[in-house]
Amino acid sequence: MSFDTYLNENRQLLRAHYALSKWYGTRFQLEMPFIQGKLTEAELEGLKCLIRDQMPLGTIITTLWDYDLRFEEDLEDEWFFESAFGDAVSEDFCVQELCNYFLEKNEEYGIFDNEFDSDDDFRSWIEEESLDFIRKWREKVFLCLSNADQVSPQVSL
Repeated sequence: MSFDTYLNENRQLLRAHYALSKWYGTRFQLEMPFIQGKLTEAELEGLKCLIRDQMPLGTIITTLWDYDLRFEEDLEDEWFFESAFGDAVSEDFCVQELCNYFLEKNEEYGIFDNEFDSDDDFRSWIEEESLDFIRKWREKVFLCLSNADQVSPQVSL
């Protein structure tokens, strides 16, 4: 099914969500689909792999990979999917979780020296880097999803 067909088939539901969100605000925003329990383990891993491949490379955040620290695996699936598919409302949650993980691992492994005037300044820098990472990742995921007719998650059997 094409995206246009999907939109057409769900037009009434989308109009209802649109109208309710206009009238009543964020209480009626579209929610992230609940994925767990609806996909097999292989399907879930295939989806995560496809989404993981959209992560921006060469960032302060992905420097953690050089130390075999896989934040995308260590943080909860809720964080993973909300970070990839979420909206502006969930952005702060995603950024704070990633920032806290980074700071915890940085302190544990001494990855970056704090060259800032204060710990608060260092934290602000990591928050900005986390926000930039999440936004770039979401943009790449959006582009990937826009090509859902040509791309699909690989499922290993």
